[in-house]
Amino acid sequence: MFGEQGIACFCTDDDLAAHRRLYNLEAYLRYLVRWELIGLFGIEWLGKLGSIKKDALKTMEDERQLGVIDYDPRNPLSYTVAKDLQTTIDGIIWDSLSAWMPRADILQAEFEILRALRNKSAHLRRLTPRDLRSLDRIESTFTHATAQYREVRRQAVDMSSIRRPEVPSPLRPGLKKWFADADAVDGKWTDLKLSSVGTYLRIDARLRVGAFHPAAVGEAVKSAETDAFFLSMDDPTGRLSAYVPACLTKDQASKVFAALQNMRTVGDTLQEEPFEVPFFDFVFPIHVELPAALRL
Repeated sequence: MFGEQGIACFCTDDDLAAHRRLYNLEAYLRYLVRWELIGLFGIEWLGKLGSIKKDALKTMEDERQLGVIDYDPRNPLSYTVAKDLQTTIDGIIWDSLSAWMPRADILQAEFEILRALRNKSAHLRRLTPRDLRSLDRIESTFTHATAQYREVRRQAVDMSSIRRPEVPSPLRPGLKKWFADADAVDGKWTDLKLSSVGTYLRIDARLRVGAFHPAAVGEAVKSAETDAFFLSMDDPTGRLSAYVPACLTKDQASKVFAALQNMRTVGDTLQEEPFEVPFFDFVFPIHVELPAALRL
């Protein structure tokens, strides 16, 4: 309880480990909700949350008005609670997940236990071995239920042309400009490739020279006028993977592609380092950057 020099230390390593697992699991579910909502509804994704959005924005505003701590206006999902995630999963996006998730009543029971464990940890009550066994089962349930994302990735359709039928016609004009840049001798981009991944179009590309500016992602979101896409970036090699929902309209897609194509860069040299193509992976841990800079 008290360490050297009488310093209080009530939180053990086991307590930290349990809290980290709950933290990661809930963050994981937020990624899942965001991924499915954007894939289904594009830039309208947040509005589909209805009263959940309203309550989240109120909580965000209450935090802002405190004036003494940082709030995160870019990430409204971080102001939702576990019950909101459950409501969204077994409601708004259930049709997309029902074939993979446990039966609705089983899922409800798992969420009830998860909320109880989360509240126990949040209120500084120690999780017992029995509690941790319950957490083991819940983690296993969601890991198994989201194995579909690995299958979706394996079934991704590589495309050599934007004229392929898998590329929705509203997305083609914006992509055409990006391809023209990649084909130009003095273009900004090279190695541009397309693939169809579930409800998303994935664009892989590499900067010819330079690296991404630290403000590039935030500026891209502002220029695109939406955060309805996902990015994975490798600064040393200037590689980018962008996941853009296939449901965007022509104007929406053109703005997103233009924002990504014109991302600000710095420097004029690249470090040639081994690079594994990034992907959106719903298996712990998740390796992806959100345009909203979700804090984990």
